[in-house]
Amino acid sequence: MKKKFLIILLALVFVFSSLAQAGRIEVNLNMEVEPDVTSEGTEIDEPVIEDLEDLEAYIYEVQKEVASSFKLNGGPLLAYMKLDLEEFNSRLPEGFAGLPEDILLSGGGGLIGSRNGSRIGGYGYEGETSAIGSDGKKIRLKMSYGGFLYEKGIYSTEKADLALGAVFGAGKANLDLIYGHYQDWNEPRSNSFQRDFVFVMPGLDFHYQLAAFLGLDLSLAYLLDFSGADWKFYNKKVDLALDNFSSPQASLRLSFGF
Repeated sequence: MKKKFLIILLALVFVFSSLAQAGRIEVNLNMEVEPDVTSEGTEIDEPVIEDLEDLEAYIYEVQKEVASSFKLNGGPLLAYMKLDLEEFNSRLPEGFAGLPEDILLSGGGGLIGSRNGSRIGGYGYEGETSAIGSDGKKIRLKMSYGGFLYEKGIYSTEKADLALGAVFGAGKANLDLIYGHYQDWNEPRSNSFQRDFVFVMPGLDFHYQLAAFLGLDLSLAYLLDFSGADWKFYNKKVDLALDNFSSPQASLRLSFGF
């Protein structure tokens, strides 16, 4: 699913780019354009167009201004998340090592909109953290989540821009406790728990355009988990000492587009 999303996004990028570059306007001009005059006799401050070359130059500048304000890009990303697992690790069964609080995530995302205005898009992430304790006991936490992005450009230069926004979405987590090796297949040796959650992730994004259709996005965000402790074991609710995934997150995205 993620690969299809990225392929479609990249295709849209190059289609829009080609259309933007191919869009030329040809005009046959057989008359001079006089500057407008107000009722008081004052000339209005507008471009003076006297011949075809002036008109073509004016049209080019308008096209350039419109194109420079348009934003469309997408691509793969890597993200880092710092979970708070201190209480959870302290309550693990005997023999299990504590989970590392650092998670490396992979995913992708993209957006469309204005450099100095509103933008919409979507992002998706997935990753896991695990640890092996005594006698081969293993614990593993997998996470996958994504959602709808809205952000607004607050500052821009020729090659860079800054935006504030948030991702609104949902995700799923799986926690597996594996009690050593499967020597006896008739004896259960693992427990698996599932949890669904919804979140809002406000953040700050910095984009730098490296080339015509290639850039980098650095994002700093904070995931706010509003779901509470709703873990399930075979569709039955259970209480675990991990009731929240709220945490800081940083990501680096390779952007194909502009």
